[in-house]
Amino acid sequence: MRKYRGRKLSALAQEFIGNECPVAYGPMWAFWFGDDVITWGGDESRILNEAWKRYLKAEFDFDLTNENVFTLSLLHELGHYYTWDQFDEDEWDADRAHEEVINKTMTVENFFDNQFEYFNMPTERAATEWAISCYNANKVAIRHWNRRFMCAIRHFEKTTGKVVFERF
Repeated sequence: MRKYRGRKLSALAQEFIGNECPVAYGPMWAFWFGDDVITWGGDESRILNEAWKRYLKAEFDFDLTNENVFTLSLLHELGHYYTWDQFDEDEWDADRAHEEVINKTMTVENFFDNQFEYFNMPTERAATEWAISCYNANKVAIRHWNRRFMCAIRHFEKTTGKVVFERF
């Protein structure tokens, strides 16, 4: 039996974003600078998605749902591609260093506070702002993509036994 590595979902994600940069299944959600590659994957935990959901509601009055979390996450990573030149190398380095501190000091008690701090780092916030702007400007088309992504996600999860993201 062949191993399914998310080719269908990656191909659908690639169709969604076009030829801006490649999309592949990877160890985590990320935009890899230098390679200009977006990866999706890893087991997105319910608590991490809950933190992002709370942040988006508090900061942008945006309702994150099971139906749009994949689409908005993909747009967020693409947002890094479109906003990277708003920051110089020192600003990027400062945010990555800050991210390391946040990760090292993360506890159950401060999880949500630390996640909000991470989401509000300038490079992360800019990517999220770009994603929400794109999402809101294309709501009708996005609803269509949300449905397509959910079908592909269910197929991926059924075929691999892996969870793309835990439902709210």
